[in-house]
This record gives sequence, structure tokens and C-alpha cells, in this order.
Amino acid sequence: LLTIPFEPFSIITLRIKEGSPYPYTLCVGYANGALSYFPSMDQLIRGGYEVRMFRTINLIPFADDSENHYVKGSLELIRKLHG
Repeated sequence: LLTIPFEPFSIITLRIKEGSPYPYTLCVGYANGALSYFPSMDQLIRGGYEVRMFRTINLIPFADDSENHYVKGSLELIRKLHG
């Protein structure tokens, strides 16, 4: 199980599942808090409600490449736990 305190767009969780060394990896959104939506980079340029919430609701501004940082960090943690 991998928790994230956002509602991630599905492509983000798919990237984590594909890179995970485990046969099954479940990404659980809105765990350890509920901050906002977490759109993928390809959706940021399209705008819309979720992107607006991602950019304005959060107290900490996120970079446009936050998806890459989250995926990379998550996979590093998963691989470390896998041994």
C-alpha cells in the first residue's frame, strides 16, 4: 500500500505501479489527510476545476513537475522497502 494525501490522477498511480518491484501495488488516495487533487503534468496545461484547485487551494505551491517528484520518491521508498 502506498498512501497519498491527495486525489491523484490515474496516470500517476499507473506510473508507480509499473515501476514497483512488487506484483501488486495499491495507491490509496486521500490517505493521511485530504489536501486536494493531484493532476498529472499533461493535464496542467488543459486547466479545469481540478487543476485550479491544485494551484490555489494548497497552502504550499507545487511545481508543474510535482508528478515526477512524487513518482520518483514513491518508487525509491518502495524499492528500499522491497530490499
